[in-house]
Amino acid sequence: MPSSERVPEGRTVQLMCTPPDADPKAEIIWLKDGNEIIPNEDPNLIIANDGNLIISAPRLIDSGNYTCEARNFANKRVTDIAQIVVYDKLSDL
Repeated sequence: MPSSERVPEGRTVQLMCTPPDADPKAEIIWLKDGNEIIPNEDPNLIIANDGNLIISAPRLIDSGNYTCEARNFANKRVTDIAQIVVYDKLSDL
């Protein structure tokens, strides 16, 4: 299950997603605010080979609700929402 975090701009965030064992193997899809994250559309959002989502240098626009969906033709499972709040490091001074 991915977990909610509050992070400063620029600090890498990794959201974990471990799909259940399935036959055929489940495909991992990540969603931000209900919209599918398309790999390579934003180089800041990386879906790793293990299914985890890496936000390499979070920006304020990366704040949102993230969910992981594991699916195959037989079934799908969606995680609870992980809320990521990215804040301006200077506002903490």
